[in-house]
Amino acid sequence: MPNVSYPLRPNWVTIPQGEFRAKYQQINSLHTLADFWGIKPFQLSYYAFHIDKRNAYTTFRIPRRNGRERLIEAPTPTLKYIQRLIHESLTQVYGPHPSVHGFRSERSIVTNAKEHLGRQYVLNIDLEDFFPSITRKRIYGRLVAAPYSFNPKVANLIAALSTNFYGRLPQGSPSSPVIANIVAAKLDDDLTKLCVSFHCRYTRYADDITISTLRNEISPEVARYPNALGTGQVSIGDGLASVIEHNGFKINDRKSRLQSYWTRQICTGLVVNGNRVSPPKSYIRRLRSLIDHWKKNGWQDATLVLHTKENRALFNSREAFVDHVIGRIGYLKMVRGHNDPTAKRYEQIIASLPPNQ
Repeated sequence: MPNVSYPLRPNWVTIPQGEFRAKYQQINSLHTLADFWGIKPFQLSYYAFHIDKRNAYTTFRIPRRNGRERLIEAPTPTLKYIQRLIHESLTQVYGPHPSVHGFRSERSIVTNAKEHLGRQYVLNIDLEDFFPSITRKRIYGRLVAAPYSFNPKVANLIAALSTNFYGRLPQGSPSSPVIANIVAAKLDDDLTKLCVSFHCRYTRYADDITISTLRNEISPEVARYPNALGTGQVSIGDGLASVIEHNGFKINDRKSRLQSYWTRQICTGLVVNGNRVSPPKSYIRRLRSLIDHWKKNGWQDATLVLHTKENRALFNSREAFVDHVIGRIGYLKMVRGHNDPTAKRYEQIIASLPPNQ
């Protein structure tokens, strides 16, 4: 089956959610699910129950900003095609919680950050091993329960097709994001209720939870600062920790931060002090330095600087390097707006450079 990026079943988008969910609830066997997805039943059976999942994914690691590595499990082409069908169909039945900004159309890190502009306190929490903590059993249980109420055979098939050899949600699968949001729906409900009771605002972008308040203090049930270990990290309140753990997730204490209004407040990588979101000054400073270096010394020398300072792979062509820089400017425009004067100035500098520089 082809590896394509366009929607596999564009007609699904035209079906109202209630009607689409009702269609799913009527599917009661492997054959009817295969017919609904428009693929062969033996393919569903093979990739759900018979393939050696150790051979169904290509695994590799990519560096993270903190110096650690992230494990990516990329499915084989046919399994990826099936998982894209899972993604497209479950997206039609999933009713996103208003607090969720990750893996949703018309939502982004920018919309997430805007929810926390000008707050007295901003709390960041990272959920440890977010995707791997979602197991086949949890996926099955969520799909057979309301409001989805899938047939147990169908729920079991989807859970089997979307998990790896260890029965966990792989990072790198096209179906993992929507399934993660579906499984985390009760967490979103419970944390929203908790935060409302303590005059806080809650949002989630994938595994990144942000809680903020306009009040001059944050409830100790939400967070206490500093923690007893004297490390400067926040100590998560018992009420908040209990809700997260009760929903089957674990807090990554190393990444928990409580930021007051007189310090720089970060939400999903963006600064939220004041009345508009912005990348950190360090991002803009590095971009300006890179463009200045390019202008003075040429693109080959500039890519060496990137390799040395940011441990990035060397670009083997000017075109690839230009695309990278334009991408960085595009990020700035996404956050600040397409008419941002700084971004426009950088674009003008690049356009004025000779084609061999």
